Amino acid sequence: MKIFLTPRKYIRSSIRQQVKNCSVRVKRYILILGLLYPFSAQLLAQRSCAAHTYLSNELQQDPGLLHRMQLPVPTVTVQDNTPDAASPIVYRIPVVIHILYKEGDAPVTDEQVISQIAALNRDFRKQNADTQFIPAAFSARAADAHIEFVLARADPQGRATSGILRKRTSIQFFSIDDRIKSSAHGGQDGWNASQYLNIWVGNMAGGLLGYASPVGGAPEKDGVVIHTGAFGSMGTAKAPYNKGRTTTHEVGHWLGLQHIWGDMYCGDDGVDDTPPQRSSSRGCPKGIISTCDNGTTGDMYMNYMDFTDDACTNLFTKGQVARMRALFVNGGQRQVLLASNALTDNPLPALPEEQEETEGTALLIRLYPNPTPDLLTITGNLPMVGKRLTVVNHTGQLVYQARIGKSTLQVPVRQWQEGLYFVKVEGSKPQKFIKAR
Repeated sequence: MKIFLTPRKYIRSSIRQQVKNCSVRVKRYILILGLLYPFSAQLLAQRSCAAHTYLSNELQQDPGLLHRMQLPVPTVTVQDNTPDAASPIVYRIPVVIHILYKEGDAPVTDEQVISQIAALNRDFRKQNADTQFIPAAFSARAADAHIEFVLARADPQGRATSGILRKRTSIQFFSIDDRIKSSAHGGQDGWNASQYLNIWVGNMAGGLLGYASPVGGAPEKDGVVIHTGAFGSMGTAKAPYNKGRTTTHEVGHWLGLQHIWGDMYCGDDGVDDTPPQRSSSRGCPKGIISTCDNGTTGDMYMNYMDFTDDACTNLFTKGQVARMRALFVNGGQRQVLLASNALTDNPLPALPEEQEETEGTALLIRLYPNPTPDLLTITGNLPMVGKRLTVVNHTGQLVYQARIGKSTLQVPVRQWQEGLYFVKVEGSKPQKFIKAR
């Protein structure tokens, strides 16, 4: 099935109309944001026009952005969902997570990060269990994007990394002013946007759930921002935004998708197989809701690009998948990510993490590559021969133990389940590593 993407002429008029619709909300949004600051820690608002408002601000600040957003979009083919259909290339995107927190905040753990990456991959690969609830009228339109997200294994200097960064900040709440993306303003600078998808996680003002930079935006701002209360499926994530789908929604924006109603009354998102609808959906709608003469199928309120609660969204369409995948073909604006070295299996050894003990007086172990899909190498600053090695999973269950017989030890982990593990050698502090797929 061939999907022809929206003509350039439509994209231009659609973007301009969105900006017109949203610009009147910008000052109103900022005013409301100020009023809600005291309540932000307790309240997660309904999904809002944050990406929409952010785009309006960026277009005002960057006159060249509109032109870059209107660059021709290649046409791609999306296969029908049949067993004998040829599988397209799976695009694997390196991800770095920047966690900004204040002293005393509930932590966003590595396990929570992993739960978010897992949710992204289920949703973009159409492996989410709730596909069974897709209405019959839309089931043939739902598609596997063949896009996967992987925590970076190498940092910009080529050294091993977990892909998870943390920084303590004095900023109480962040907003759409992008301070969260700037080390100089209390946030954290992103890594090279041509090599990584940057995802910033922090406390957002006014219950704002998240926003994404547009395709063609400034490289130093490129990426996605998510509220700690809507990130992943455990820990700080709170219902009804605790299935990781705020990030799915915002990454959809990062990959060029609009809101399904086109951000205007009975608007159009520029994708042929998403029906028009009057406006955003809220909560968890049921049954057929028909607006804008969209016939017996009704609104596609279960689409990830609507504002429905996490538990009630479950699909991208073939047309949306075509638009996202078009960014990675020759000439596509995200194609450069496919050449990233961030997912190498052989990064340089990581620099030693800061530890309380003084170097030279205690055993400090180093694990690399980290994350790793198959082989974990363990070295130490002091002799380890004869010492006992133990590895436990995130629940504390023992999964591996051995007596070390040489100075550098390699542990095969290919058959282990994905997730977080803790490694300890007698006389050392435990160190963590992530088993990747």
